[in-house]
Amino acid sequence: MGKPDDWDEVESEDEEELGAAPRAAARHRARPAVLFADESIVVVNKPPGLAAAPHHHVEHSVLDEINDAVGLEPVYRIDDDASGVIAYSASPQSRAALREARHAGRIVLTYEAIVRATLPNESGSIDRAIAPVGSQSLNMRIDERHGRPAQTQWRLRDAYAGFALLECTACTHVEHQVRVHLASVGMPIAVDPVYGGGRELFLSSFKVGYRPSRRRPERPLIGRLSLHLAAAELPHPSRGEVLRFSAPPPRDFKATVYQLDKYGRLVGPADDRRK
Repeated sequence: MGKPDDWDEVESEDEEELGAAPRAAARHRARPAVLFADESIVVVNKPPGLAAAPHHHVEHSVLDEINDAVGLEPVYRIDDDASGVIAYSASPQSRAALREARHAGRIVLTYEAIVRATLPNESGSIDRAIAPVGSQSLNMRIDERHGRPAQTQWRLRDAYAGFALLECTACTHVEHQVRVHLASVGMPIAVDPVYGGGRELFLSSFKVGYRPSRRRPERPLIGRLSLHLAAAELPHPSRGEVLRFSAPPPRDFKATVYQLDKYGRLVGPADDRRK
């Protein structure tokens, strides 16, 4: 992943360099972008920090930001603090067809995840059932006896000092699936305090010889869930053709990978994995 757009790098001091990305993000406040729309489905690139639909924690959502959103319902879940491709059904008929496709495993989601990991394998498969922690809890856990079946395939995109960039594919859609699965094998999402990650990811976490600013506290590279739903593949509910939609990660995610690539890269075989 190359240098992100609007990354006004300043070489004089670590904190000056690091602070450029949040300033750029503030100048270009992200809004949801419609990728596709017809009478059956609407597909949107959702920015982080905005719910896909209203729920008991929030009222404002993507549906308040796009035109003609009446009657739209999400086809699958995406966390409020995650970013990426979210599809909506636009009619009762499409809702039923897409629900059937989801249950049949014909809706495939591909994520990019920045995780905490040390020298991970090149790829793996996690096939473990997931259930709520308790009847009143929003959190999930591995529960082979009472949980819903869930499978996540993952592939190493790049390895860094204490971190990694993974590509994860899922055709089951249990809530928090990728987060719970990766945490269960010792690779929690880097910023995910609920499932073993941190609250923020800082440059000082991986840059050797990091120099703190004398003027201000260190600011995080990314301070929200470091998970991006990069692509969704699903059958069109009326025509049956397989559609694939993709969206690049937002600036904070790209800026974090840029800094990991610049200052956290492992020397040796990991360099052969660079794309």
